[in-house]
Parts: sequence; structure tokens; C-alpha cells
Amino acid sequence: MVWHQLFPRVSMRSLHCSFLSNMQTGSPQTSFATGFVSAFTLPNLKPAFILRNIFYAVVLSMITLQALIIELASMKWSLSLSGFCRNFVRLFFGKLPVDNVRDQILAHGYDFDEHKVQTSDGFILGVFRLKTRDAHKHKTQGNTTRARREAVLMQHGLLNTCLPFVQNGKGLAPAFILADQGFDVWLGNNRCNKHSRKHVKLDPSDDEFWNWAIDDLAIDVEAMVDFICNKTGNSQLTYIGHSQGAAQGLEAFSTNEKLCAKIKLFVCLSPGAFVKPLTNPWLKRCAKLHVNNPSLFFSIFGRGCFAPPMEWGRKLVPHYLWSFLGQCMFLELFDWSTALWDKCSEPLYFQETPSCISVRNVAQWLQQSESGRFCFYDFGAEENMKRYGTEYPPDYPLENVTCPTAVFHGGKDLLIDFQRLIKMLPNVVLDKQHPQYYHLDNMCAPSAVETVFPEIIRLIKTTSPVA
Repeated sequence: MVWHQLFPRVSMRSLHCSFLSNMQTGSPQTSFATGFVSAFTLPNLKPAFILRNIFYAVVLSMITLQALIIELASMKWSLSLSGFCRNFVRLFFGKLPVDNVRDQILAHGYDFDEHKVQTSDGFILGVFRLKTRDAHKHKTQGNTTRARREAVLMQHGLLNTCLPFVQNGKGLAPAFILADQGFDVWLGNNRCNKHSRKHVKLDPSDDEFWNWAIDDLAIDVEAMVDFICNKTGNSQLTYIGHSQGAAQGLEAFSTNEKLCAKIKLFVCLSPGAFVKPLTNPWLKRCAKLHVNNPSLFFSIFGRGCFAPPMEWGRKLVPHYLWSFLGQCMFLELFDWSTALWDKCSEPLYFQETPSCISVRNVAQWLQQSESGRFCFYDFGAEENMKRYGTEYPPDYPLENVTCPTAVFHGGKDLLIDFQRLIKMLPNVVLDKQHPQYYHLDNMCAPSAVETVFPEIIRLIKTTSPVA
């Protein structure tokens, strides 16, 4: 007997959509129950969706278990009963001091304005503007004092939100460091993450809501840059992007001359361009599958939200445990290390990760890791001819990124071919490598306060506006 004969009124697709929408607010238990009950009143069961999410859950569990075993084997956990009990209680019942970017900003003595920015294709992006608690000092002359402050837009990487820019706290977090220097700091969020889950017409249950890739994230960059310039009255700003945040900046500035002219300084932290061949067996298999049989790839992973069980898990699993499991999984997948991170703040790093992205977004990264190119999305030869006029997608014209560009990267970051990128950029004002840094360390390591951000502050202050 098939599933729809047993449960004719259950829609697992609706259950998925209810989870994604209802679990954004309320307690995990309440949100889970609300999503579960509401889903059982809707029709149109799709068995493929059930199988897909079972597949997601099984594979993610296997990867996480493998990573967890490796991590636990390398940890110096106490073998005493008391030590085991302390770690067990912390992981399963411990609560993080703050559980989202808003709380993190407020907890460290700052305030913020939250703006909604609409893109040209209808997505509503959540953008945070930092304010120091002594902002009243600037109000004596109205908004003119604040408008003249140097604007800085910070853009996060893949599967993330803007949280990493504030997670290390006052005196260590990049956004707070820049705010303390008097800069007008804005924190961007890409379409479909937890702060940008709205569209003027589409709903997260629509496949079209998720029909985007890295190419389309350039639209988000344009919308945020234009909004900030209009709001502040500044004609230019500094753009700081980490990993994919830098990659979408490269794509946006290389294909939009007017937008590039609005960038006074482009700071790339471990920029995600020219991805090297992936080494993790799971990722290698996914990349090979997409290149060799894209139809099967999309049949397995769908064309909507990538790995929705991760989003459910983030809400349902105890906070410390989720952060720990997320850390184990990501370090295993990308061969990173957190040796240089602050161990007290480490549980904060993955509390909003992974954030929702589209399957096509993942597919484009897999394409680039296999091809070794930094190029537009590959739709296949026939569709490429219609869209690009060539059988293969063109490379991003990096020679058009004429704004002053600074590149910070780590000597132990084996994910990206940085030197290849640097050679192709026409206006690199600084190329700085820290020998001991991995992919996240330019942003997350407390030592970045001394090795990275003094240089960024100097560049912002000394770089002349682009004519």
C-alpha cells in the first residue's frame, strides 16, 4: 500500500513549507507542533519530496556522525564521570548567551536599525545598520553628521547570515571594530536566509522562490549598495565581502560599471573565486554527479531549498549541540580548523548556520570546483546558446573590477586559488596573506584584530574616492 493511500490528506511538501515559515518565530516545540499540525490539513502529497528529505536527513546524519567521531577523537575530554556529565549537560541542555544577530548587537552595547531592501526581482532583504549607544551625540546637527560618515557594507558567505561579523563581541568583532572607528556600518543578508525570507509575489513554497544562483546574488549587492547610498547621501561606500560575499561582489562589479563606480574600496576576505577541486569525498561525489548527470542531481536534491532538514534541525536541536554538530560537519567537509578561534565564543559561530540557500546556488559552486573557472551558471549547451550565445558559460570579466581592491587570505586555506584571482584583478592595492589562517580566520580569529582590520581601517581612511 502506497503512502498516499495510508495518509490521503498529508502533504509533506506543505509540511516542509510550514516548517520553513512557522519555525522562524516562537519556541522550537511550539513552532514544530504548529507546522506539523497545519501541514496535516493540506492536500497534494508528493512522495518524491518525502524521499528527498529522507535522503537529505540520512546523508547529513552520516556526514555529521563521521565528523563528530573525528572531532571527539581529537578532543581532550575528561574521562572521569564528572567530566562526561558536564559535557553532556552543556551540549544537550546548555543555552547560548544570545541566539541571534539582534541579541548579539544589543548585548555588546550597540543598537541597530533594521531596513527592508527590495531587489529588482522582488526579494526583500533584511539589512542591519549599526548604531553606537552614544548616537545621540550626532543628533545635534540632525542627520547631516551621520550622512557624512564613511559607509561600509559587510556581506556574509555561503550558508551564513551577517552574524559572523558581530559574533566575537566588542573589541573583536569586525563590525564593532569598524563602528568604534566612526564608520557607518551596514550588515547585509542575501535572499532567502532567515533575515531575508520574503518576496513581493512568491512564497517559500514556490520553486521559483528558490530559482537563483550566484549570478543572481549580484542583484542583491546592487540593491543594497544603491539603498545605502541613497539613505546616507554618500556617492560611494566600502564593500567588505567574505568568501561568497566577495564572489558576488566580484560578479556584480565586473558586470555593472555604474555599480562599480559606487565602490570606493572593495575588501575581499578569503574571496570565493576559482575554487580548487574539492577534497571531501561527499562533496566530490556531488560535484561529479552534477557535471555528469545534472538531471539526476536535481531529481535527488530538488530545485528548491537546499537540505531543508538542516533548517529544521537548527530550530529543534539544543543550541549548544547544534552549534557543535555544525562546527564538526563544516570542518570535516572543507578541512578547516578552529585552532585560532576564541574557545569561549566558539559556540556562537554556527548558531545561524547553515542558513537556507537554493539548490542552484550549491550547483554553481560545484560547477566551478569541477571546471576550475569563475564563470556564469552553466545551464547546458542548448540553454547556454540561448542565454550567452556560446556553448559554455562566459567567465566573469574581472578586468572590469576597476575599484581599489584589497585581498586578505590564509596560507592554510586550500579551498581557493587566490593568486590566480589576484593576477586577474586590475587594481589590487593590497595582497595580504596570513600563513596560519584557514578560510574563516580572516573574519573569526581574534588575532584578525591585529593582522587584518588595522589594514582595512587604514585603507578606508587613505583611499581616495574613485572619480
